[in-house]
Amino acid sequence: MANTGIVNGGDILLYMNTGTEVSPVWTPIAHATEHTLAWKTELRDRVTKNTGAWRSRKAGIMDVTINVSGLTTYDGYGYADLLALAKTRASVMAKYAGRLAADVTAGEAEVAEASGDKYEEGTFIIESVDRSDGVNADSTFSAVLQSDGEVETKTVGS
Repeated sequence: MANTGIVNGGDILLYMNTGTEVSPVWTPIAHATEHTLAWKTELRDRVTKNTGAWRSRKAGIMDVTINVSGLTTYDGYGYADLLALAKTRASVMAKYAGRLAADVTAGEAEVAEASGDKYEEGTFIIESVDRSDGVNADSTFSAVLQSDGEVETKTVGS
């Protein structure tokens, strides 16, 4: 049964496919501090001499952007891995979804994804990877992923 109520943002992760397209292995970005998922539809103006004072619009191309920020670590899947993927300039598979039951058992999450919950999955190109290393501060990174084709809203368990 799908989860109900308000989503705890800490229970949502960005997973990268470290397996193959046929047999994906979903690896979460380690020590992430924030994720953002943005859907955008480009709008085309439809203005003619007959439209009068109001602009008419038509939905055009869709685009999805994922932003991730986190702490840079020596281990775990994070900055170095995203940078290596970005350098290949190849498309990567990503999933924006809830936590696994093991994370709840380990005390790392409040709620695990359940059958019926929705998540996003698709192919992306890593547009940028940034790192910040300030004096007397934790090293942090951020990355931006842009959709490369359709991003599907899927349902856990189907």
